[in-house]
Amino acid sequence: MVTAATFESFIFNNNLCHKQHKILLAVSGGADSMAMCALFMQGGYQIGIAHCNFNLRNIESDNDAAFVSAFAANNQLPYFEATFDTLAHSKNEKISVEEAARNLRYHYFAEICTTHGYQKIATAHHQNDNAETILLRLVKGTGLLGLKGIPIINGDIIRPLLFTNKNEIEIFCKSNQLTFCTDFSNTDIKYQRNKIRHTVIPILEEINPAFISTMHVNIDHFKGAYQFYKSAVDKRLHRITQKKGENKYIPIAALGDEQTANILLYELLHPLHFNSTQINQIINCFGTSGSVFYSNDFRVLVDRKYVIICSKSDEKETIQIIDKTITKIAVGDFHIELTEGNYNAEMSFNETGNTAYFDASLIEFPLQIRKWKAGDYLYPLGLKKRNSTKTGKKKVSDILTNAKVDTLSKENTYVLLSGEKIIWLVGIRQDERFKVNDKTKLLLKIKMLL
Repeated sequence: MVTAATFESFIFNNNLCHKQHKILLAVSGGADSMAMCALFMQGGYQIGIAHCNFNLRNIESDNDAAFVSAFAANNQLPYFEATFDTLAHSKNEKISVEEAARNLRYHYFAEICTTHGYQKIATAHHQNDNAETILLRLVKGTGLLGLKGIPIINGDIIRPLLFTNKNEIEIFCKSNQLTFCTDFSNTDIKYQRNKIRHTVIPILEEINPAFISTMHVNIDHFKGAYQFYKSAVDKRLHRITQKKGENKYIPIAALGDEQTANILLYELLHPLHFNSTQINQIINCFGTSGSVFYSNDFRVLVDRKYVIICSKSDEKETIQIIDKTITKIAVGDFHIELTEGNYNAEMSFNETGNTAYFDASLIEFPLQIRKWKAGDYLYPLGLKKRNSTKTGKKKVSDILTNAKVDTLSKENTYVLLSGEKIIWLVGIRQDERFKVNDKTKLLLKIKMLL
């Protein structure tokens, strides 16, 4: 039952807002939002009214806007209104009309809050909306998170009517003699939610007349179960995930069997906008190397041993020029330092693989540095042809594979060139043709600084 007391109790028990808060009410003019207005007014809250005209119902949309505007004026409430070309936004963004309207209105509400100092945004979602949302998500595909339904609190957005249903709201409107607008587009089953509302739920109510109330109880159970599930998943992911800079490495062996891997990867990747089909494809690539999957902002690379998550890179290949005057240059996430000096045979080269030494007389400036690409090759220092004293030629791709360099690190491996010849696969192997020898007088030392 909807009363001022049950409304206040729900707000208090869920810590939705306080009397000192300025609360912006999203008001369409329908029964739900007008009931919400009345309840906030009865409670003495500081409220403002915001209305969005989505221009989807011609004169009816304008009439709704006029009705809400008049209500705000009659009750001396701050009023905000915006008119949108929702169909154009839907087409431009390639999203449904419903999603376009949702995005437009929440963006507008956020602007009002920022400009006029409102701390909360209240919407009139109720239990019927929650049941419809769960059914839609089940039809389209969802994880356990989706079964939690519409959150009572989502940042600054609160839903103070989720304790009640559509029928009780209509009874409240009638008993309080509230006038409201009727949106006849809510009966148009070309919209997905309306199809659920008017064709699916009535059939389910034939099986269980208390379907909406039952779903409300179910959602509470789903929320509790999800907390246990999420805690276990987070602990497992935290234990197995390795970080290298901004990138995450998840050992494939630690993901367990296929079902467990699916659960762990879904919870890890779905928030990054990877879908279930992609996640299944990632699992099917286990045991191979080189597969890449994309969302809008992220990439997943499948290596022999790891699933690697990193930001999506749209960088075009760049070639950096190093002339003779440069002694230090930034490349990717490291630096290259160049030093020239006299050479004598007593020098010992016991540096790590991050340092290479060259006969300066063999080096042609300016040097070039770029990421390696297919077809690149060099003559690795110390590699001899079979049954020969001559140096063997080897593809960069083969060197990286033999060194078991993972897929992401391969992407970020650079080559240093003198003229058109690679003199150094940076940090890994230098070329035999430019090595220091007994005729060397001037030494060029090039160091990779991480």
